[in-house]
Amino acid sequence: MKTITTICLTLMVLSSPGWAHDKHKPKAYALIQVDIIDQDLFFNGYGPAAAPTLEKYKAKVLVATFDKRIREGEWMNNWTVVLEFPSMRKANKWYYSEAYQAAIPLRQQAAGFTNMVFVPQFVEP
Repeated sequence: MKTITTICLTLMVLSSPGWAHDKHKPKAYALIQVDIIDQDLFFNGYGPAAAPTLEKYKAKVLVATFDKRIREGEWMNNWTVVLEFPSMRKANKWYYSEAYQAAIPLRQQAAGFTNMVFVPQFVEP
């Protein structure tokens, strides 16, 4: 009887809406192009303001570089960043968080332009 109760409770927990944790969802990636025009403000103003916001949402910086090898098309920026988030929900929560929103004006002042897009991880059907 104890085993059946344990199995029933486990099934109830696993089937409840609250069980859908981010680890069961595809990851999300932020692909970011920045044309930095004021490196001092970008790296000493925006960087220190934005970096701590990533930890709360479990983001990983996969790429952050001036170095790139263009193979096709135009890549007009000079700074490229790829961030990995546990889920699209976390990526959106990060972007719209009060802390990151406070950092955005610093990036905008330091950059000629920024392109940022969030994309989901490819999941093979």
